Amino acid sequence: MSQDVDSNSQKVVITRAKYDYNVFWEHFHYPETAKKANLEGPTVLSVSIDSLGKITNHKFIISLGPLFENAVNEALGHTSFTPPKRNGIPYATTVNLPFKFFIHNFTQEIKYNYHEQIIFALGVLMKIDEKNRSEYLYLRGKEHFKEREYEYANDDYNEYTSLLKENQKLFYEDDILNSIASILPKDTINVDSLTERGQVFLDNNLYDNSLAVLNQVLQKNTSDSAALLCRAQLYNAIKEYDKSIIDYMRLIPMHSYSTMPYVNIGWNYYMLGDMDKCIEFSEKAIEMDRYQFTARFNRAIAYLRLGNIEKAKMLYKQTNDMVKDGFYSNVNGAIEDLKDLIHDKIMVEESKEILNDIFKVSADNLARCW
Repeated sequence: MSQDVDSNSQKVVITRAKYDYNVFWEHFHYPETAKKANLEGPTVLSVSIDSLGKITNHKFIISLGPLFENAVNEALGHTSFTPPKRNGIPYATTVNLPFKFFIHNFTQEIKYNYHEQIIFALGVLMKIDEKNRSEYLYLRGKEHFKEREYEYANDDYNEYTSLLKENQKLFYEDDILNSIASILPKDTINVDSLTERGQVFLDNNLYDNSLAVLNQVLQKNTSDSAALLCRAQLYNAIKEYDKSIIDYMRLIPMHSYSTMPYVNIGWNYYMLGDMDKCIEFSEKAIEMDRYQFTARFNRAIAYLRLGNIEKAKMLYKQTNDMVKDGFYSNVNGAIEDLKDLIHDKIMVEESKEILNDIFKVSADNLARCW
């Protein structure tokens, strides 16, 4: 897994926002049509709350369309939120809530990763919920666009516009540009503003736009660390791992006390299949900070890929036992990385054993790579 923030950066200690998990699921009613089709899949909801915890707005970042949206909206209407606090003072915020909808007691054959499951689910939904076919086409095309599968995105959008003659949504790139217009810095000369524009483009999957802006900044100042970091993250996102490594290498002397470049260089080498280099750079990060959990989990999976099963298990257990409150995202990342191996049919039984014995992943969860 990669690391997006510098672990040595100064942090503000806050109490995180929470929602009433039990009440939400008590009022969530699985769409009957989807249940009959044994259809499962993920959704990500963005919820804005005020300083009292009242919902002021919400939108679907990843959606499975009308059937699941209606069920989520109904459950959300019954759900209360506790706002975050900074130094004891509550404040307004926006939180992203990832949901994984699956049917209990239904054994799913492991086939799909996260992206593939969304594409598959939307394909089924447009068949079983024909009246909303155009909406499912649009959502599937949007998912293809986010993954840079532009030909498929164009095909889905063209079919969408042929079915829906009025009130058509904009093409995906135009729709995203329209949605981020209010947060996109207007200054196109200042390098800090340009870098911020590049980050906003990256965060919204507009990779070509982001790369163009970041290259513009780095032509003016080849040592602009913020632009280099953003471009390194971009190259990782579009799977140009060798270029990502080059930019992270350039960041090392600029962040001499930071583990972040080493962690990400190690992960990029992992993605390139060079496990020895992954271990080397992960260990450099661990030498600097023994609680660098991302690096520790990355080192463990690299040993697993090298076939050193017992050492991998030992490192996974050792790291999992070290993890403290507030670092569970590292554990989730390690779990997802092992599920990726299962999906790709690499070290399948060994990965399942680690997930079950060390991370205590449930049978239901283990059956789904997404």
